[in-house]
Amino acid sequence: VQARGIDPIIIPNGIPGTLLGAPPSGPVAALRAAAAPRSVVLKIGRFHIDKRWQQAIRAIALLRTAQHPVRMVARGGGERYGTQLMEEARGLGLSVRRWEEPIAEVADLVRALRLTADADILELGSFLPESLLPVLYGSSLAVLANSGFEPFGLVGLETMAA
Repeated sequence: VQARGIDPIIIPNGIPGTLLGAPPSGPVAALRAAAAPRSVVLKIGRFHIDKRWQQAIRAIALLRTAQHPVRMVARGGGERYGTQLMEEARGLGLSVRRWEEPIAEVADLVRALRLTADADILELGSFLPESLLPVLYGSSLAVLANSGFEPFGLVGLETMAA
């Protein structure tokens, strides 16, 4: 590339250093307590067929049918496919609640979990600050990073860092 007179800029894959290390135990415990007696299974990603949301929702339905005390916390994008997915979830017998209020800190997530305790799927419709991701990953029983094609999956890397 340089031989052709182009100065390439290389941007390595990775995550910010602020996401490395164990999240603080207090906020993790607060989120787990807010979700209790169920455990959170988390999925974050665009609402796109390649992200295999249908597979994730079916897994939650199977777990609920088998009496496993789980609920999904889902953060997609504004894509129309998300509406279709949540309708499919309802068709599988799952209750879905969409949370539109802003989430700026752990207390906001705690409130959302408590006020939607009846939901099998809590769909977060607002932005999640990067600073909350380690706490959310760390408080979850599982994080679903089941994309069909992901050349470099940041959600998996962020989860491992937490």
